[in-house]
Amino acid sequence: MKILITGSRGFIGRNLIERLKDEHCIVEFVRGNTLDELKESVRNSDFIYHLAGCNRTNNEKDFEDVNVGLTRVIVEELEEMNKKSPIVFPSSIQAIIDNPYGRSKKAAEDLLIDYKNRTGAIVYLYRLTHVFGRWAPPNYNSVVATWMYNAMNGKCLSVWDENRVIELLHIDDVVKEFYKLLSGEIKIRETFLEVKPTF
Repeated sequence: MKILITGSRGFIGRNLIERLKDEHCIVEFVRGNTLDELKESVRNSDFIYHLAGCNRTNNEKDFEDVNVGLTRVIVEELEEMNKKSPIVFPSSIQAIIDNPYGRSKKAAEDLLIDYKNRTGAIVYLYRLTHVFGRWAPPNYNSVVATWMYNAMNGKCLSVWDENRVIELLHIDDVVKEFYKLLSGEIKIRETFLEVKPTF
């Protein structure tokens, strides 16, 4: 089976490839690849993990171009071919927040839900929260990775809201869940699924 992983060199992508590489043919789409390369990858794939995304930028247009634009290319290419490769899309809990990043993730979700409703394709959406673990970069999107990095380097550990409780997801649990979708262990056909928090 050929598996397309967009954003394959990111935090989740690297861990997912480590789990799948010995069992499947992996097709990677990374920053710097062209949209034509993405379309070709979609055409040649049996299952899609759409992990590519922009969550930090100095130009808000990047959220639209990457988070929404890449999703639109994938959906349109599948429809043009009348192909129904299952799609796994890790969104964000910020999809319900009115900020540029959150709106772009919600728009990508809506594209995938509309695609599923119109075609009957299988789409799995996850609104992930605070994923941490191996290869999580500090000062990016994992507060745990940032705290660990700062602690190991003698830097201050900042807590913005000491009364806020956050749910943590370990990357191994996320990868295990994503693998179950591919292996058929998860038979559920609901659009929104959940990875149970480690803590």
